Amino acid sequence: MQASGADMEHSFLAPDGIEILPFALPGLAHLSCVEGRIPPRPEPYPVHMHGALEQVTYVLAGRVTVETWDAAANAVSRFDAGPGEAFVTLPGQTLSYANAGPETARVLFICAPAYPPDDADTRLVDAHRAPTAEDRDWLLARHRAAAGAFASILGGRVRTISSGGATSV
Repeated sequence: MQASGADMEHSFLAPDGIEILPFALPGLAHLSCVEGRIPPRPEPYPVHMHGALEQVTYVLAGRVTVETWDAAANAVSRFDAGPGEAFVTLPGQTLSYANAGPETARVLFICAPAYPPDDADTRLVDAHRAPTAEDRDWLLARHRAAAGAFASILGGRVRTISSGGATSV
């Protein structure tokens, strides 16, 4: 085992246009951890939601303005977050970022279950709002897929442990 830094060589753009830099963290199956880079720009990044994953966003550097749907208030919630601050986004909760500058904001995204490499758990939406009936169908499908993947991972680990193997598979 060794420490890993954010991997510039394997960076990619998330569906909302934010640059994502993965960490090489072998054996991590239940959650993912990546660095997001959010450059300043005049307009906010697109509104999106996640299907099954819970996301913790921890600000490493810079400042971001966050807008999200607050189901309890039935309204958009807006706040700023800076270095050392964190917030949670739950499945089906809309989210968007803005960065008025002057520097690129760097954030750590910690997601459980692990973020799928095909972006299947992210859906761009038209505005901050409660999930529609179509969104709820998608959310249910994503939760079922996550439950199946989780069961498969645990089943493999149970078999490995039962046969006398190490748990870090």
